Amino acid sequence: MPVFCIVSDVKAETFFHSCKYVLLLLSLVVIFVELLFGTMMILNFYLRAAALCAASLLAFFTSLLALQFALSDATSLTCGCFGRLWIEPAGVWSVAKNILLLFCCLVIYLASTQSQSKYESMGDTI
Repeated sequence: MPVFCIVSDVKAETFFHSCKYVLLLLSLVVIFVELLFGTMMILNFYLRAAALCAASLLAFFTSLLALQFALSDATSLTCGCFGRLWIEPAGVWSVAKNILLLFCCLVIYLASTQSQSKYESMGDTI
């Protein structure tokens, strides 16, 4: 239990319930950011930066998923990636998929030699 909850004598559930709208806004921002990085990689726009940022997000969420998997009852976990639209049981397969995607992002980052988009360099020659 967080220290501020012990000091103010507020249960952790009450605190998280009051943060519901902040967490909803944060989840929408994360969705937008993931779509932005994916689009940037598809369009080859700042490819290295987009791959590095996508890899950072994947590493963060994979570590959270692995931690949740390690600390909880493995039969009751869901990924939570798509909310209530698609409930996928989380497990070793989810962590393995994220590690594979993380590896792909790192390969894109290391294989790309350009630091800027090819479309920006085309503007210089016209």
